[in-house]
This record gives sequence, C-alpha cells and structure tokens, in this order.
Amino acid sequence: MLYLLLIVEILINDKEINLMKIVSSFFLTTTITVIGVSTSVAQAAIIQNGGFETGDFTGWTTSGRENASYLLIKTKRDFKMT
Repeated sequence: MLYLLLIVEILINDKEINLMKIVSSFFLTTTITVIGVSTSVAQAAIIQNGGFETGDFTGWTTSGRENASYLLIKTKRDFKMT
C-alpha cells in the first residue's frame, strides 16, 4: 500500500490557486492504493538491426569506398534504445 500526496498548482484567471488547500481534507481522510501496472508493450523493431554500432551491418545496404579509412572510438556509453 502506498500513500500518495500530490500538490498541484494551477493558474485560473491569472490567479494562482493551490489545489492542496481545496482537497486537503480528501487526502487526509482517504487512503490511495497504487497498483503497479506495466507500461511496456511488445513493439516491432522500427529499424532492422538497430544495433549497428557493434559493426554488424546485417540487413543494411552498404556503399561507398571500399578502401576508406575509419576511426573508431570506443566509449563506455551504452547506445541501446530502451
């Protein structure tokens, strides 16, 4: 069980109103139970072989100079999309 208290401020007619003043008795007398819901949904890959940073060009059409020089810089950063 998780007790949740939200303080929200809005502007109405250019006047700031603290909703906490309006609903404080509600939050003080009501227990709010929050149930975790998974928001992850199975999704199809938008880009085939999106992990191209590994040097694997499977599924890609490559072109250009075959004798070109490339500079690869390894970083500790993870470029995976989550």
